Amino acid sequence: MNYEINKFGGASVNSASAVKNMADIVEHYSHKPVVIVVSAMGKTTNNLELLVPRGGVLPSDWKETLAKVRDYHYDIIGQLFANDSTEVEHKVERLLHLLEEQLQQPSFDYNYSYDQIVSVGELISTTIVSEYLNYRGVGNKWMDVRSIVKTDATYREGKVDWELTQSCVNKILKPAVDECGIVVTQGFIAG
Repeated sequence: MNYEINKFGGASVNSASAVKNMADIVEHYSHKPVVIVVSAMGKTTNNLELLVPRGGVLPSDWKETLAKVRDYHYDIIGQLFANDSTEVEHKVERLLHLLEEQLQQPSFDYNYSYDQIVSVGELISTTIVSEYLNYRGVGNKWMDVRSIVKTDATYREGKVDWELTQSCVNKILKPAVDECGIVVTQGFIAG
């Protein structure tokens, strides 16, 4: 079976109105199997890059930067879900809490830290997009791409293990798309 793949970059989901527009596009494809790949929203990656410790030391303004990331996403959530945002806020807050825990135990390995911190942007955006599609009645399954796309451990420049990735696509992704019709997952990151 052929699957449609749609990729939405950060500018495509940088505001509530942009997410609504993206949802209109996805809804158009909801009659056939489709994988929706979504990047981090707007300039989230840039802000998360500011959080990466250098030499095991966090930037002095890390709490303010993390608050900026949190506020940006909560603003979009508030506009998308009106008075029904509690569940998605909790899911995003869990991701931000895990990020904050990681920040409080900084690694000396810049490349490792970079991959762990910056990937959170994609996890947050896809959580919001998947929840919003469900909210609009466009059923879908959120999937962590790190369980599908496999690389070696060369942080920031991982090389895809194509054989293992294809096996994961066949065992994990294809059955999910066949079952749900629409899978929402991340770009840029891998496991």
